[in-house]
Amino acid sequence: MKSNIKRGSDFSGLCRYILRRSAKADLIGGNLAGMTAQELTMEFRQVAALRPDIKKTVWHSSLALPKGDRLKNEQWNQIVEDYLEGLGFDLKTTPFVVVRHQNTQSDHVHIAASRVNLSGNLYLGKNEHLIATQLTQKIELKHNLTVTPGPGHKAQQKALKTTEKAMAARTGKVPPRRQLQLTIDNVVSNNSSLSIDDFIKKLAEVGVIAKPNLSKSGKMSGFSFKISDIAFKASQLGKNYGWQTLEKRLQQQPDNIPQGKVSDFGRLRVSEPPKPPFVQIRNEGDKTEVAENREEIKLLSAQLWQEKKKTKRRQGIISRIINWRRQQIFSKEIEQLKRRNAELRAKEEARIMAPATPENRKEYDQIIGDFCKLQVSKDMKLQHFITNYKAFELALQQTNGKLAHAENRKAELLGVGQDQGWGPNTPPPPIWQPLQRKAHAAWIKEFNNVSDQLRKFQTLEIQQKQAVELAQQAAKAQQIEAWSAARREVESRPQMIDFIKQNKLVKSKKQVKQRGAQGLSL
Repeated sequence: MKSNIKRGSDFSGLCRYILRRSAKADLIGGNLAGMTAQELTMEFRQVAALRPDIKKTVWHSSLALPKGDRLKNEQWNQIVEDYLEGLGFDLKTTPFVVVRHQNTQSDHVHIAASRVNLSGNLYLGKNEHLIATQLTQKIELKHNLTVTPGPGHKAQQKALKTTEKAMAARTGKVPPRRQLQLTIDNVVSNNSSLSIDDFIKKLAEVGVIAKPNLSKSGKMSGFSFKISDIAFKASQLGKNYGWQTLEKRLQQQPDNIPQGKVSDFGRLRVSEPPKPPFVQIRNEGDKTEVAENREEIKLLSAQLWQEKKKTKRRQGIISRIINWRRQQIFSKEIEQLKRRNAELRAKEEARIMAPATPENRKEYDQIIGDFCKLQVSKDMKLQHFITNYKAFELALQQTNGKLAHAENRKAELLGVGQDQGWGPNTPPPPIWQPLQRKAHAAWIKEFNNVSDQLRKFQTLEIQQKQAVELAQQAAKAQQIEAWSAARREVESRPQMIDFIKQNKLVKSKKQVKQRGAQGLSL
């Protein structure tokens, strides 16, 4: 029998669900007078109204039998009463109904109850899921029902996976996992008192290879099986095929496990682990031998330590060499990039600052374009410096405004305090009333906040003034540098200025004729 418990706050939804027509519902028990969902909801709500502080007053549970089992209504009512009493409900004061559904293959009922009873007490239901699972086990035994696996039950065999079931339905063959389980069960059931070697040989005769798994101490820990070139661990087959269970089935004790050669399939040999050297002093003559052994051990330890130090030293040298080589390669790549950038920069400068005088309109346009680029670059730099300077000035103006507002607010608070006889450091006299003390505390709190803001704004003003001064100095310096750079660029190409002066654009026809007579190409 399976149980399921839920809680909620909507009696109307629960009653409509358990009494829906599609479930073929039948109201078979309970202690309420209503027969419809609406009538039951009204009764439940009247009782739940005794505890308006509780939100989740709805308690809903279902009990289902295994497929094929069916009970009469009287049996279901007796089971439900045992179930509710076992969970801690008081059936005399707790409103509940029992509804039986017949829309599935498994016979099941739904129980709707109120957590608030007629006395106004609340059902808490601590650990009710665990208690319900244990109750169903007891109810199955009490009413002679089919016993279902409990919470601690583990299947003796691993169930087939969905893919294995699909393959079996498609091919009509038994899956390897199930075939291996059946083969092992047949070998164990048809033979009594099997040894490990006999068990392995019996499985080999039917096409199953069993490989024993041994721990480091040489003790048996289980098997791994192989059938049709598909390997399975014992844990993949089920609890019934683990070594603890299989050992009992084979009637083989751990002391009788053969050591040494295990089987013809594994070709495994088990030897005892090496024991540490132990020297026992039996008489005075053995002391010399013990001392020599100790000296030898010390010498070997010193040699081993030296070898470790050498190994670490070699590793350190190798790592330093690798890092040095990486740095060399990286520095070479950086030098190549710098050299390449310098070459490109030199080519560009050589193109812009070519000393040759232009001979046609295209070269003239190129010179004019370069000159304009220089002017634009200079103007952009100056504009950037001016923008930064203006941003600092704007921030300083905003801080000055906030500072003035804080000073005005502080002056207002001081005026209010003087009118009331209050001061920043004046404690309230004992004769003050609670309201006066409260107003004075609020005034002190606001005055302290305004004072803190004023100090912060004063500090910020000093910092921003310094920033403005630094920005002014930087702007002047950068402005001078920009003008100097532009002047150097122009002065380094006097032929461009001369060419521009000689080849100005003319508007009158007379100047055009004069230019044409001189043979200048415009």
